Amino acid sequence: MNQRLCSIEVFVDACVLHCNTPESECFLEILDWHKQERIRLWVACSVEEEIDHPHTPLLVKKLGLSIPFYTREMRLNTQEMKVLERIKEILAGNGCPVKVERDARHIFEARKYSAPFITLDKGILKKAIELKTVCHVHIFNPCEYKRQKSDVGFTGSKSKGLVLEN
Repeated sequence: MNQRLCSIEVFVDACVLHCNTPESECFLEILDWHKQERIRLWVACSVEEEIDHPHTPLLVKKLGLSIPFYTREMRLNTQEMKVLERIKEILAGNGCPVKVERDARHIFEARKYSAPFITLDKGILKKAIELKTVCHVHIFNPCEYKRQKSDVGFTGSKSKGLVLEN
């Protein structure tokens, strides 16, 4: 059984907070799991900056407020900087690594906490397998995450977090 997928800690990208996608219903169910304390949704400090941006829609800001767990930016050691640079290289491909800085930070934070990362970002989802291989982060869209949790027998409980059924 994959320990990272069994984590009750789950990181989310700001784009999943937009409610105008086919995956919105799946994310709203995941958000219910969070409200029921079956999982804990986290927002990386880099995602928090996106939510706080003046052009972010009000509904996204409100949903962001419903997720009270935020990481704080910390100074990285040499090994962590190498991992972050590798994530940027993967995301950028032949493009400019500066343009993927925030996305790389989101993924890095999930990796640091050994948690899956939920996003709707097609650029990130397209590189999910390579990122999983290189930095051991499971990346899902909301419906994939919900389906994977069902496949591992997720029932969850308030007192115990994740419970696996035999």
